[in-house]
Amino acid sequence: MTFPAGQPHQSPDPAARDRRELECLERMRTGDEQAFEALFRAYVEPLCAFAYSYVESEPAAQEIVQDLFARLWERRDSLEVPRNVQAYLYGATRNRAINYLAPCGSARRVPPRPDPCRPRRS
Repeated sequence: MTFPAGQPHQSPDPAARDRRELECLERMRTGDEQAFEALFRAYVEPLCAFAYSYVESEPAAQEIVQDLFARLWERRDSLEVPRNVQAYLYGATRNRAINYLAPCGSARRVPPRPDPCRPRRS
């Protein structure tokens, strides 16, 4: 099972690509390392570029994608197979990039506004 390296989204037949990727995930769930490697090789470059568009750091983007695939492998036996692998991977990468940018939550980074109903302390 192979995909064109770094070019998963440029398959001439998206439906065929989706079927191959879903088959890959199903095989991954049973511990098939070759299926995992095929999926990783197909998506590592485009996902790193996508993560970079958020974090603007190549090492951070690589870490985000590497962590995503490590988690997929670690949790392969309980993985719920999504309808669309590409959408799942890009969504997971986006979420991880956002979490990377705001590790303590955005509320902690923004100073609180004064309450207009509360008297100011002098």
